[in-house]
Amino acid sequence: MTIIKLKPVTSERHGENVRRYLNGKDALARDGWNIFHSEHWYAEMDRTRELFGHNEPAKRGTKNTIMYHQILAFLPEECSVNGGKMTPEHCMRYAMEYVAKRYPNNQVVFALHEEKDKQGKRYAVHMAINRSDLMTGKRIHGEGGKNGYKKRVATVREMDSEWGLKQVEEGKPNSLIRNRSPRDAEKAIIEDDRYSYKNNLREIVASVIKSPNVRSLGDFKKWIEEFGGEVDVRDDKVYVTDTDVRETGNPKCTFDIGKLDGRFTLQEIQKSLETKSVQQGKEPDNPKAVYLARIDKALAAYREAAKQMGADTPKLKLPKRPDSLVGDRDVTDRILAASRAAEKIRSKAVPKRSGGEQLPGRGGKGSGGGTHNRARTHSQTVTRKNGRGGGERSNTSR
Repeated sequence: MTIIKLKPVTSERHGENVRRYLNGKDALARDGWNIFHSEHWYAEMDRTRELFGHNEPAKRGTKNTIMYHQILAFLPEECSVNGGKMTPEHCMRYAMEYVAKRYPNNQVVFALHEEKDKQGKRYAVHMAINRSDLMTGKRIHGEGGKNGYKKRVATVREMDSEWGLKQVEEGKPNSLIRNRSPRDAEKAIIEDDRYSYKNNLREIVASVIKSPNVRSLGDFKKWIEEFGGEVDVRDDKVYVTDTDVRETGNPKCTFDIGKLDGRFTLQEIQKSLETKSVQQGKEPDNPKAVYLARIDKALAAYREAAKQMGADTPKLKLPKRPDSLVGDRDVTDRILAASRAAEKIRSKAVPKRSGGEQLPGRGGKGSGGGTHNRARTHSQTVTRKNGRGGGERSNTSR
């Protein structure tokens, strides 16, 4: 049976992540329903919701679902990449038929991806379904909860039967090629920033296991440390603590990686290390790329921690810059950008003192030379660039 998943999009940040993913360069095919697919589809959907008044929640004090991100994931053995009959063209046609049955009057954008991991490849069609019904002018309802799930599954079962695709049997795995929950596989596509560092951890672990230099659990632990993690093996499980996340004050920083991904149980890791062919070792990934990824991860974790900690939110503590990257301008720019973003996050979480005095770190009085310690907004930066002859910072070398 084709797997159907749904994720309500209830925030601008979530929607932007969906937009970036569907517009990404890895898509094999794209199309639109009641909308011309272009890189500006997200803005067009926004205008439609604005027209019908759907950018605000129907009830005060509730979250507003602006669109639905749905995924049709086809079984690996039925995809042409593994010798099956479902070509990319067939997968897109299947998705269009699905939308015609369930959302004929809504704007929908499609993007087909080839998803792959150690256990195989498959096709998946990602769909952004706008909430507004173009015919009735109302929001579509009934997609959430068990009833919505049952209706979507019933539609997919009916279509699978029409297309001659395999039906799931109770007590048996969905796929002979990929005998693990599609929930784990799809977590690589989770949009919410709250989960982005979990996916980053998956990618790190997979990269370390594949490295020719890693042939034992000791090697595995050492390399994970290079990427900002700590490994603890106990009770036949492998736990990894993301130290970059821990430094932000976020308590959700230790994970049983076997639960994050079925490939990373202790038994699977040991099997991979034992069967790895012996070859000349090579250096780990580009240290600059690794460090920049750690900065992004720390900022995402800090944003999540600030939501929980509120007024107790500390200043962001970024990972220590490797000696080899001292003086690298790209790294310096990324550090400055992350620091400014973190200060903006903290200013929203931490209330101002009585009398309107700003918090420490938000700048002092006066102008001119004293502005180099002040975090600027985008508009202030633009004004400074356009209205004065100098660069953004007075001490910028030329």
